[in-house]
Parts: sequence; C-alpha cells; structure tokens
Amino acid sequence: MTLDEALRKLDLSQINSIELIVLEAAVAALFKSHPTPAALRHEFDLIYSKMQVTGAATAPGDAPAVSVVASHLRKQLFQGEG
Repeated sequence: MTLDEALRKLDLSQINSIELIVLEAAVAALFKSHPTPAALRHEFDLIYSKMQVTGAATAPGDAPAVSVVASHLRKQLFQGEG
C-alpha cells in the first residue's frame, strides 16, 4: 500500500492522531537521549509561549477549549521527562 492509498483510507482525525503519537514518541526519545532535559524543556517553553501568542488569533474554535487541549497535550508530551 502506498502512502497516498493509506491517506485516502483515513479521515483527517485519524491522520492527526497518528501524527500526534509519532510526535509524542519523538519527544520521549529526545528526553531519553538529551544530556540536559531541563534545557530542552526550557527551550520548548519559550517556543510554546511564542506559538500560543501567534496561534491564539488563528486557532479555529473556542479559544478556552483550544487552550485547555493544548495545555493537556503539553503535559502529556513532557510526562516522561527526566
């Protein structure tokens, strides 16, 4: 099966879920292999803050709901740090 065939079989929600799982695994691998996880977390926090400011104006839907989900995902990504 090609990537195009696979993408046609999945809806956007399923594709987004797969992408999130892969990104979570990548973050976990970074924490396990990074010599200073606290520095990695600090850099993430800086970038995350900037993205919140710029993304707040463009994020579709209810802003408080978007913020709650983003905060939850952030915690989930860093759950296994250290």
